[in-house]
Amino acid sequence: MHVRDPSVMHKYAKHQKTKCNLWARMWSSSSLLAEILIADGVREHLSDVSAIEIGAGMAVCALTAAVRGGAKIMVTDSSDHALDLVKGSARLNGVADSLSCSRMDWHSSSSVSGVAVQGGPYEFVIGSDVLFASMNVQPIVKAIIELLAPGGLAVVIDPGRLSGEGFDEAAREAGLEAEVYEASDVAMSDGSVMRKGVLFLLTSSSDKDTERTAALKRGLVGTWGWVAENRAGAEAAAEGEGGFGYAYTHEWAAKTAGGRDPDIPPRAVR
Repeated sequence: MHVRDPSVMHKYAKHQKTKCNLWARMWSSSSLLAEILIADGVREHLSDVSAIEIGAGMAVCALTAAVRGGAKIMVTDSSDHALDLVKGSARLNGVADSLSCSRMDWHSSSSVSGVAVQGGPYEFVIGSDVLFASMNVQPIVKAIIELLAPGGLAVVIDPGRLSGEGFDEAAREAGLEAEVYEASDVAMSDGSVMRKGVLFLLTSSSDKDTERTAALKRGLVGTWGWVAENRAGAEAAAEGEGGFGYAYTHEWAAKTAGGRDPDIPPRAVR
């Protein structure tokens, strides 16, 4: 992205009259999801996918999906300042034609409906660290249902916040299928450690998965399995170009090609 020093964004946000400046920070969940999206088994299924990132902030995940995966993606956030930054990043990364932005507040049904009508429904919905407040759980479930295309896939990653507990139950009660995978002490490519990571995969319980959704789920589960089982060596593996994605290729591609590997069970499925 085109902001070399994240502290600059905090200084910028400090002088803006916004409700929240959480968008001005790069969160570990976003970094992890971005690395997962470039994994072999995931990246190749993003080409021309109709996607949307909710609560995107700096939109590192959306930009990664567009730049490395060729996704056509809508970026949403409640902050106009965040979206201005994303538009600049898209131009500098050469994906302004495949990435669009729209203000969306998931607490407003009319705001969500407006985005759904504008470019939806979407085959692929992504969100990272959006469950930072318990009051977000129900609105995000409702937003996913409205934004998600029949047979599509929603992916939400969270650092194990207490506020996110019950998200999968809420999704199931609303008519979604929910798979939950957990990992602990995940080494990030920048050398930091994410103490806990929770991956939610959501699909409609009334619609059959599309071929793309089935392939993405296999790739995401396989990559997450690599992250969970090899977290101690993840930092070293990430020294080469591509981070988790390229390390995953050698370890897990063959094992996940035909579906979820029986040796990689869901982490603490609720």
